[in-house]
Amino acid sequence: MSVEQDQEKEIQYYSAAVNTWFATRLEHDKHLLSLSAGGVGLLVTLLTTIGVKSVVAFVLFAAAIATFVVCVITVLAIFTRNADHIEKIINENASGDSFLRKLDFVAKGSFILGVVLTAILGISIAIDNLTKESVMSKETKETRVDVRESVEGASQLKPNNTAVERRSVEGAGKLRPTDQGNSGGNKKDG
Repeated sequence: MSVEQDQEKEIQYYSAAVNTWFATRLEHDKHLLSLSAGGVGLLVTLLTTIGVKSVVAFVLFAAAIATFVVCVITVLAIFTRNADHIEKIINENASGDSFLRKLDFVAKGSFILGVVLTAILGISIAIDNLTKESVMSKETKETRVDVRESVEGASQLKPNNTAVERRSVEGAGKLRPTDQGNSGGNKKDG
């Protein structure tokens, strides 16, 4: 191979490596953006469906949403700053941008913190639900015992069958027509 062909291969290799590096970095930022936006959506959905049941849950919801929002805003700033930085590199042969490094650090840090806070929130909600189910289960058992005790003597209230039969037909004799009522009516007719 000639020196010229070797240089051409080196240039193509370098170009492919730089393109891959840019694509990887941009994909990383795109994933941070989409995952952070998804995190905000998830937390807002949980907030509206489950609600806030304690001050700790409220603080965790607020902090997790805030960190994901910071990540989204930072990544959008990185995209804007990247375009400006690439223009400077092409036109002015500029070197690295320290502010972009700081933005990258903030984006990664806020995303990781958001994930950790969301995990803590999920564990907190799960523990709260388990505790409430346990308490409700105990209350149900106690209620069953109380109900049984409150109707325990009901069988003693049952009336004696013979007494009920006697009472049910006891006044039937009063319904029989009397001779006086019939004779009085017959005298008028006769």
